[in-house]
Amino acid sequence: VLIMIEHVVREMDIACALKKELEQKFDLNCIIRSFCNHFQSTLSHYEPQVVVLPFFHSSEYPIIATMLNAWPNAQYVDINYEQEFSERSTPSAELWDHFARGFVWHVAWNKRSQKILRNSAVPENHILPINGHPALALYRYPLEDIFPSKEQLAIRNNLDPSKKWLLLADNTSYAFLTDGKIQAKIQEGIDGEWLKNLRKQVTNTLLKMFAWLNELKIAASEWEIIVRPKPKIDLDLYLERIQPVYQNSQLRIIREGTINEWILASDVVASPYSTSLLNATALEKPVFFLCPGSQKELLSKGWRNLVPKVRSSSELK
Repeated sequence: VLIMIEHVVREMDIACALKKELEQKFDLNCIIRSFCNHFQSTLSHYEPQVVVLPFFHSSEYPIIATMLNAWPNAQYVDINYEQEFSERSTPSAELWDHFARGFVWHVAWNKRSQKILRNSAVPENHILPINGHPALALYRYPLEDIFPSKEQLAIRNNLDPSKKWLLLADNTSYAFLTDGKIQAKIQEGIDGEWLKNLRKQVTNTLLKMFAWLNELKIAASEWEIIVRPKPKIDLDLYLERIQPVYQNSQLRIIREGTINEWILASDVVASPYSTSLLNATALEKPVFFLCPGSQKELLSKGWRNLVPKVRSSSELK
């Protein structure tokens, strides 16, 4: 079994847990490899019987097409890592091709992801039973023991483990969409004007969020405030973007480490958009959305209606 990953920080924990389960319970030989590193070497060195992918909507997607050409007889499984799509960013049903529908097995982690597969004309016998998202399973004992402790994270990042930790999981990656990436998304069937408006909206949210944080004067002796940007965002670019409004020396901007280990170590978790809050609620951690901008479209659906929202800097204090 070859487990392919796209984003190491998002997917490696799950891939390792899956590898362990398959090897110990079913005596299978599992290999984890990345799309981004040594891909050509992977193609030439392995002949997998099963390939597990983070997504599979079209056999014409360049990386997937290359794998199909190299391993035409393998069975393909779409593990569907993406926890949640907005209505606009859901892969268009028109993009799904015959192979993706009829020759790939797709994981459905909840009723909504199951509905997306059905609406894309994936046959019922290729939709695996709903079994929850694998990221949430990582928090259950004994898997939680694989993550570093709060004390270990504190040593790595020069933090005080005796303080309470407020984690701000910043998922404002739309603010960093380039015109080139928008064009690529248009080719996938996503509305380009909507993406441009979303980039503007999320940029506004990012800057206002840091303006609020500048006003946040909580007892330094009691709290560590940790801002964790999306790992795929270049840190220098992130710091350059927030530079005009980044003035609170009490903030710690840390990109290293997985979101899972930071959630486990933190006492309170906040975010402008991220499904990290969904993960944190699985651990019964206090959570809230920071809403400094117009986030109606991103925060008005499903479980997000149930999360407390902070709508002003005074509420944050």
